[in-house]
Order: sequence, then structure tokens, then C-alpha cells
Amino acid sequence: MSQLNAYRTILTGATGGIGRAMALQLARHSESLLLLGRNASALNQIRMELLKEFPELSVVCLSGDLLDTQYRREIASYAQEAQINLLVNNAGINHFGSVNASDASAQTEIIETNLLAPMHLTKVLLPALLSQDKAQIIQVGSIFGYIGYPGNAAYCASKFGLRGYAQALARELSHTSLKVKYLAPRATATAINKGAVEELNTELGVSTDTPEFVATQLIKLLQSDRFDMKLGFPERLFVFLNQLFPRINDNAIHKQLPTIERYWSAP
Repeated sequence: MSQLNAYRTILTGATGGIGRAMALQLARHSESLLLLGRNASALNQIRMELLKEFPELSVVCLSGDLLDTQYRREIASYAQEAQINLLVNNAGINHFGSVNASDASAQTEIIETNLLAPMHLTKVLLPALLSQDKAQIIQVGSIFGYIGYPGNAAYCASKFGLRGYAQALARELSHTSLKVKYLAPRATATAINKGAVEELNTELGVSTDTPEFVATQLIKLLQSDRFDMKLGFPERLFVFLNQLFPRINDNAIHKQLPTIERYWSAP
């Protein structure tokens, strides 16, 4: 069995579009898989699908809220017993709209789900991961973790924060064999981008990836020595410009703003 096929994996957000695709890819490269999510029925459905294709794979489901301390303790207990050596923090949500019109509770929910939950889970699983040889943590972020974009302020804040957390932790653990990495998908065809966001992306000519493609890139990141992987072009160019010549992006996005405003104001 190759090193990649020896992963004992925890995957959060397993019932979403990207999560389901990641579960399938990770099943090909893992000897055990713990699927996490809030919907027990959906988790079990994915489990049955995986076992049908991979009957020798150990698949366990544990439903709950990652912000719940007791739930995280249960996950940590499993991680120690199962000798987990891969954590993929994939769970995430978004609410498209202007900051001025947004509800404070919606912003809080985004920050808690996209940033605090993976931080808390990473923290509680560090002892188990550090006890394994060449373990990895993948924080699934977004291209919007590099570029602030109208209509997505709280989401951008959460993904900027997750990228900063991943980078700081990677440097903090650089003397160990545990690697921390950041995967940055661009627009992806999932429920999070349905409705107004999907229509906006179509009008602006934004390319959209499939969840299956994102999942294959996760495997490539696992196999690489790099810290992060940004998906898509021209998105990688926009990230570069945003870092060195942000005014170029400012002007381009300013021209898009009337279109963006029309979609976040749509009934």
C-alpha cells in the first residue's frame, strides 16, 4: 500500500456537493474514513454508496455541530483510536448580499461555520495528528480567501482568516512532520452557488468547476509539497494582481458592481 493509500481520514462537510465528491476520491486513497456533517440520514446514504463501491473500506459517520464541544470530543476520541493521519476541513456556508442589508446573525453563522469550527476541530485533533508519521491537515478555503469581492464580505473574511490560520499553523509546525495546507477552489457548481450567485456568474462569464474536479485537485495537493493550491485561470492571475497591483482589480470589480448589486437586490 502506497503512502497515499494509507490515509486514515476525517472529512467535514461530507454531505455537500464538494464534500460528497471528496468522500469518493478520498475513499480511493484511504483505509478508513470518518464522515462528519449535520444530517445523519445524508451521511449514512453516502456511507452506503461508498461501501457498495469500496466494500473493504472502513466508513464511520458521526453527525453533529462542530461548534459543540462534546461533539468535538467524540471526534477526538475516534481520531486517537483510529490513528487518524488526515483531516480535511471542508464544511462551509455563504449568504450572498450586501453588508448593509445583511443580518448580523447571518454574518456570525458564516464566521462560526467557516472559520471557528475548523479552528476548534484542528486544535482538538492536533495531538492525534502529531502522533502519526507524515500526517496532513487540509483547510478548504476559496479564491475569495485572497480577493475581497462585493456581496461576499463575511465569506471573504472567513476564508481570509482560514488561510491566515493555516499559514501560521504550518509555520508553527514546520519542525514536525505534520503538514498544513490550503485548497482554494474558485466558483463551483454546488448548492452554495445556486440561484442569484449562479446567474451572476453566468452573466459575468465566470468559469465554474465541478465538485468532482475540485476533489481531484485535493488529491493532487495531498501528493504535493506546496502549502496552497489555487484553482482556475484567470483566478490565479487575479490573486497575483490583488497582491501586487490591487488597483487593477479595484477598477475591474468597480465596473462589475452595478451587475452585482442587481443580483443581490433581486427578490
